[in-house]
Amino acid sequence: MLKKIQLTLQSEYQISLPMSSLFHGVLIQQLSRNYAEKMHESTVRPYSQFLNEALNQWNIQVVNEEAAEEIEKPILKDDFSVLCLEKRGWNIPITEKKVIVKSYDELLKETYFGNCKRYITIKFLTPTAFKQKKNYVCYPDIRLLFQSIIQKHDAIQNKTKFQDEQVLEDIIEYTKIARYNLRTKPFDLEGIRIQGFVGTVTLKIGGPQMLVNLIHFLLSYAQYSGVGIKTAIGMGAMIVKEERRREDGKTEKGANYWKSIS
Repeated sequence: MLKKIQLTLQSEYQISLPMSSLFHGVLIQQLSRNYAEKMHESTVRPYSQFLNEALNQWNIQVVNEEAAEEIEKPILKDDFSVLCLEKRGWNIPITEKKVIVKSYDELLKETYFGNCKRYITIKFLTPTAFKQKKNYVCYPDIRLLFQSIIQKHDAIQNKTKFQDEQVLEDIIEYTKIARYNLRTKPFDLEGIRIQGFVGTVTLKIGGPQMLVNLIHFLLSYAQYSGVGIKTAIGMGAMIVKEERRREDGKTEKGANYWKSIS
């Protein structure tokens, strides 16, 4: 089960990315003691969360049934109507709660067993970074991008596993960056500044159709799991859009230029 929980907050209180860890603290406070301890000990967590500054919205994504049960139940309770950020002295009213549900099998059917396009655009919403040999990497390296997604997927999901070196090598060989519009953006975390990147990257995918479909599945899954480091704290949030192209190879213009597959 894949779910997105969107909490819209009263506009009088303008949230910002540096507050992401405070919101994560609020989330942990809502969990049962046993589940909170389990999450503290987990290297890969079955949820991600981030702040959408433009919409003044707190977004929580979950990727399995247990996380959905443990997180959704307390968050959606009627008496959970105010967010208390003690360090700021803020009590923020929640004006709207929305849940978007997609089954894992449904996502597989739409992507892995579908007929996906060879161009796909990723929009990185919050600062994204990877860690390699104890160093931070703040650009969308193809290997690190898909390695991160596959690791997050396989650590949680039992139905399907993709962590195979040949699969990753095929993705790297046939996936190229067609264009990008990126900028660096720092993420402040309890006195530590991590340099990340935000913006868009369009990928062109070669190879067999099954590989194209697999890449679409992994990127679509990452809309829930997040990508890279610190996704539970607010980094690595992303969405994907499939580019529509005409038979002559030119990109379609107008209102249907992008078809969301989120």
